[in-house]
Amino acid sequence: MSVFNLFENNKVRNEKTQYALSTESLFQFTEIRGSTIVLKDGGLRSIIKVEGINLDLRSYDEQLQVIEQYKRFLNALDFPIQIIVHNTYLDLSDYINLMREQVDKITNSTLASYGEEYVSFMDAINTKEGLVYVKEFYVVVPYYTSEKDADQINKPRWQKFMDVLNNDQ
Repeated sequence: MSVFNLFENNKVRNEKTQYALSTESLFQFTEIRGSTIVLKDGGLRSIIKVEGINLDLRSYDEQLQVIEQYKRFLNALDFPIQIIVHNTYLDLSDYINLMREQVDKITNSTLASYGEEYVSFMDAINTKEGLVYVKEFYVVVPYYTSEKDADQINKPRWQKFMDVLNNDQ
């Protein structure tokens, strides 16, 4: 095999890997700064975590008021938002193990039996996944930049650093 054949084989291999997509190329953003996402097109998105309320715990009149205020909020917006609801199921294993340890320390037999019933009750809930979960609510707020801002945002980090150094002189 000659040296030229090695170069030809390497050239073919490089052309094939050129089309392989990296995970980073699939994202539509360049970086995340705190709670702000910088998109490839220069746009910004801020992510705000918001608290939810349980309407089932409110009276009928309170429910109507909350829904009306929510409608007013949405109608007052002059830009689109995205609302994300994230459900996370809780794993109660650590809590159950802690409770078992605490129940084992109880000297009163009546309290110990109640403790064991509670631990078995919590264990039954934990084995049925989906009974205990946490809901998290996020609002994604867009910020559209001008062309000048987009050029500044799209610059690589080293160029931004050099711009800062040049401005100080």
